[in-house]
Amino acid sequence: MVPPSSAPGGHTLGITLTAGASITGTISGSVQGEQSIIVANAKETLGLSFALTMTASVSYSDSWKVPSSWRKGYLHAGADRDTMNWQYGHYGANCKWVVTRHGVAKLPYHLPAFWSTKG
Repeated sequence: MVPPSSAPGGHTLGITLTAGASITGTISGSVQGEQSIIVANAKETLGLSFALTMTASVSYSDSWKVPSSWRKGYLHAGADRDTMNWQYGHYGANCKWVVTRHGVAKLPYHLPAFWSTKG
């Protein structure tokens, strides 16, 4: 979770979250060639290196105007969660579902969430 941004009523708040990855690949080697001169032959070796960098990123952003009647407002960003009921069981006599365990799961979302609060 990132710290919230805050402002007095009537102002607009914004948060942008950016996540990314960078990968660099390097190819190294040497090349040998002959130099021919009237008097003598010489061999020259050159060291070569090539690098390739790939970058990928994604940004999520949100903005919100604090209602004018509020003293202060906060815009938050972070992980949200989803709630679902679950049950575990089996089929018994007469093909009826028999529940042996049940509960509530709070599962995190994979995308960030934004929400506002009054201060």
